[in-house]
Amino acid sequence: MSKHYIKEAFDSLEQASVKQDIKKNVLKESGAQKQNRVTSVNELNESRNRSNRSNNSRRIKPLTESRARNPLARKIREIDSKMKQIDHLLEDTYIVEAYDLNGKKVLETSGFETLREAEELSREVAGTAGYGRVNVINTSTNALEENMKTKKYVIRTHRNGRIRISEPKTLEELVEGAKYTLETGKSYEHEKGNSKINTNPKTINSFITNFNNAKNNAARNGFANHWIELAEIIIE
Repeated sequence: MSKHYIKEAFDSLEQASVKQDIKKNVLKESGAQKQNRVTSVNELNESRNRSNRSNNSRRIKPLTESRARNPLARKIREIDSKMKQIDHLLEDTYIVEAYDLNGKKVLETSGFETLREAEELSREVAGTAGYGRVNVINTSTNALEENMKTKKYVIRTHRNGRIRISEPKTLEELVEGAKYTLETGKSYEHEKGNSKINTNPKTINSFITNFNNAKNNAARNGFANHWIELAEIIIE
């Protein structure tokens, strides 16, 4: 039995003993003993307060320490911070491209913060003589799609007590391979033909959301604990 439960048992016995003393005092009470009863009630309240303070300190102190010392919690906070930085870098901006009647690009504007502004300019350009095709492009989506095909990531997995680091792969490959493993419990490398995985998330956070959803689905199918218990995206 842990010290925590032993201490709680003693606290309970102490309170029960004080309550019993109060009952005896009430039964024997006379006018001269009323002050004793009040004193006993105060003692009971003080005992309860001491017990509550003791319990609270036991509950709060280990929790505070565990938050500070838990390396996984610290790592998760670091990853969250990185994800927010990436989101900031990939905030939506828009440019307008215009081509002449021969298909040659003749205009590329600077970035607009809103799609509405970009579309207004595109309509104005499209109505101008000499211009042919006009495009509005979301630069952050383009950057992410390019990033998915070039920049390498790794996923760290914890399986049967062993930590494994995947080979560096593109984000596109990781979406396909890791989600397939989580959803089926099979190695994607041997089952490529059966994959039904969306490989085009629009943001890094949507990739994480999709990955976590797949992990939850895998847990319901009994695969998660065996295949991946801990998955982290680590940016090179």
